[in-house]
Amino acid sequence: MILTGCSDFLERSAQDLIIPSTTREYKEILQGDAYFKNLLANYLFVIYMTDDVEFFDGNFLAEEGTAGRNWSIKEDSRFATFFDAYRWADEVENSILSDNAYGYLYSQALTANVCLEAAETSEGTAEEKEILIGQASFTRAFAYLMLANLYAKPYGQSAPDDPCVPIKLTSGPVTTTFARSTTAEVWKLITDDVEAALSNLKGKSITNIYEINHKAALILAARAALYMEDWDKAIRYGEEFLATYGAAHPLYDITTQYRATASTLQSRDNVVINFYNNDNKELVWVFGPSSIAYTYNGYISGMGNSSIYWRVSSPLDKNAGGTVYREIIQSEEEMKKTLIGQYNFTVTRSTAQVITAVTGDRRPVYWFMPPKGNYTVSPSGRYNYVSLKYDPTDGHLVGSMAFRTGEIYITLAEAYARRNTGSDITKAISMLNDLRSTRIAPYAGTAEELTATTFAAPQALVEFIWQERRRELCFEELHRWWDMRRTNQPAVTHKWRTTSYSLAQGDGAYVLNFPLKERDFNGGRLQPNIRPVRPEDPQPTN
Repeated sequence: MILTGCSDFLERSAQDLIIPSTTREYKEILQGDAYFKNLLANYLFVIYMTDDVEFFDGNFLAEEGTAGRNWSIKEDSRFATFFDAYRWADEVENSILSDNAYGYLYSQALTANVCLEAAETSEGTAEEKEILIGQASFTRAFAYLMLANLYAKPYGQSAPDDPCVPIKLTSGPVTTTFARSTTAEVWKLITDDVEAALSNLKGKSITNIYEINHKAALILAARAALYMEDWDKAIRYGEEFLATYGAAHPLYDITTQYRATASTLQSRDNVVINFYNNDNKELVWVFGPSSIAYTYNGYISGMGNSSIYWRVSSPLDKNAGGTVYREIIQSEEEMKKTLIGQYNFTVTRSTAQVITAVTGDRRPVYWFMPPKGNYTVSPSGRYNYVSLKYDPTDGHLVGSMAFRTGEIYITLAEAYARRNTGSDITKAISMLNDLRSTRIAPYAGTAEELTATTFAAPQALVEFIWQERRRELCFEELHRWWDMRRTNQPAVTHKWRTTSYSLAQGDGAYVLNFPLKERDFNGGRLQPNIRPVRPEDPQPTN
């Protein structure tokens, strides 16, 4: 069964379609053509707009304080591909990068449309049809949730009549172009589809972790409610998940973990089993590719050994080991804004610079390959962390993304804190302690354990939860970008050598414009999003 012509269905309709007849065949189409297998490859450029990734030039840093710097090293295509996204240019697309996320997400919705149209008349049992409807509804809801959170203003900052993204609910060929539907219309579609997924998948025995199930639908429902700032619904869905599935999918305790890889050279290995693994009962639905080339690690893997690439935003540690090439250039405030600077942890190294013990938060050392131990080899290896929640080389799981229990805990914590009635603050802190006690050791009875007196005001608790979401959900889907958009849209500075670019608080660049080809095809009907024009980069010279 082949479904072609999906990727640009807002531009043209599919021309070659082999129509199946059974419910099972439609389910195979959904699993084969949808299920977001290539999601990261298509929307990866968005991660470079967050404060979790930054440009890193090891050679430039190594020559700090010398008479001159070697500007002759040129950025390669890997650098240039994402640079316009990194500097929040008015057009993130360039001669190398095309925004394929838009068309890809609509292709997933189209496949769902095909299955929803055929479900009732297909040949199958009532239960098979309900599962197909539930899984297709989930797929369409998830696709539109991402579209709305990339190409329109956040729900909580929009009026009902504000333009959102186009809606297409049929799979048949059309000759017309598409205008933007309203915020109210798009989010009603999302919530209606979520409810359809919940009702049709509830009670169904789906044990395959790679298949959309009722548990995953509850997580999606809680996420959508959180984005819509419907705290009551977010709490209802989250508590239902914990009551129904919490025992089967407990938080994965990583407090005994102290490294992501056994190698001192930042190469992957199969000695250390990483967070996404078959024994991790926290994982509810696993999706995405299993190839290292299509993971965050694969896309940013050059950070360990390359002089001019991208890296996880990190403090610059002048005494990490080996020869000291430079002093710290970050202030304490700047260091704490970096992702790694968000974690409170200390490491103990052997004489061979291998991490042998960790005190405090285990997430930065278990979810990231740490900087190379022997920095005397090359200055380019200094200060670099590599994201490694998932490692396909250990062979313990197929799929680099997952819906998981941890998101429910942090979602419930925020929903309780922001509703803030009755015992909500106590419940929010309880959710945080439950989560953090499986991530930080020692925890109970230490300063890390949270109490009501930890926070001077409810807003301080809310802001702490936003920071905890960053620590907990880093490099999973696009959680950081979506959270930056829907919360306080913080100001961010990205540096490139001696040039700085600024994303102002509440900046218009928090909304992507539509791809150029879509704007060209749809003409005036697809109202564009206006992004601020950034200054062009000066070309550094010696």
